[in-house]
Amino acid sequence: IRFLRREQKKLVDNSIRLNVIGNWQELSLPLRTALRQTMDKTAHCDQMILNLALNYSGREEIVQACRSLVARGFSPEEVTEDTIRDYLYTGDQPDPDLILRTSGELRLSNYLIFQSAYSEFYFTKTLWPEFTEEELYQALEDFRQRNRRFGGVEET
Repeated sequence: IRFLRREQKKLVDNSIRLNVIGNWQELSLPLRTALRQTMDKTAHCDQMILNLALNYSGREEIVQACRSLVARGFSPEEVTEDTIRDYLYTGDQPDPDLILRTSGELRLSNYLIFQSAYSEFYFTKTLWPEFTEEELYQALEDFRQRNRRFGGVEET
């Protein structure tokens, strides 16, 4: 809560919108209140979106999206990738181009499993708290040199 209050001005000053993903309604009332206040104060920000994953599960996100579709009366024929995407926590955002995976783990860990279908991954042994701006630039340079095929195959 102190972090949110301390960083809220920086988010607004840099036009960064906070978006909380996950089942954060199960968190404590004071934390939910602080999250809601920060999201409300940054709702107009449009330079970047900071997705904060709290009590998050990619599988649960898909289940919740499907439940929402059923509750709204969608027929099976109306359910498409796009309608599912619309009901995900990140429904108003493009899918991530690049996912940085710290700590040396070579797995998704149930993170954005629907949205990351065509994402590129950058793996590093660096732990998140020690991840530097220099390493971020290295990851971006690595990404820039990739040939993205979005599920297609390379012609030989």
